[in-house]
Amino acid sequence: IRAKQTHNYYPKIDIAFSQKISKEWLIDVKRKLSKKNAVESQYQLAMLLAVNPWLDKQPEKGIKLLKKLAAQQHAPAMYLLGSRYYFHNHQDIKLGLHYISQAAKYNYAPAEYRLAKLLLTSPWVKKDEKKALFWLESAAEKQLQPAILKAAELRLTAQNKDLHDSKIAKYWLQQLEWQHTFSDDYERMTSLDK
Repeated sequence: IRAKQTHNYYPKIDIAFSQKISKEWLIDVKRKLSKKNAVESQYQLAMLLAVNPWLDKQPEKGIKLLKKLAAQQHAPAMYLLGSRYYFHNHQDIKLGLHYISQAAKYNYAPAEYRLAKLLLTSPWVKKDEKKALFWLESAAEKQLQPAILKAAELRLTAQNKDLHDSKIAKYWLQQLEWQHTFSDDYERMTSLDK
């Protein structure tokens, strides 16, 4: 069992298994993780409990663990906690933005990307292309593929013309040239640069 980034940039537990997971198996994983004090083990336990609150007598234990890890400046925990507050029934948008922003400040690329997307599209955040570009390019430097593509796009199509720079956009697109993950979007962006 290990944490990994999924294509939608929400951390999840990657488990090699068939689609059927038994309740007993999850309880066993929880028991094993509970015995470990390492930060990453505690983070995996927090993720497991946040997604499966029924695994513990205290349904909020996963969130409490995430808060504890966030207080220790664990960026993935900050990001997951912020995403939970922001996206899970919009429980607390302000607190969600706070945690996502904090994770971004700790150079956590998925948080940087998410913060940029919020600065561009969220109905609860004032649109700011300049700040979004800052966070996109920071995440792009860490080779986060969607950030690379979005940074190139913003360099070519931003409403704020001061952000336009085809040379930088081309640089970002060249970073994706060898990859096929975003071929349709990549083709669209390269056609804009001509």
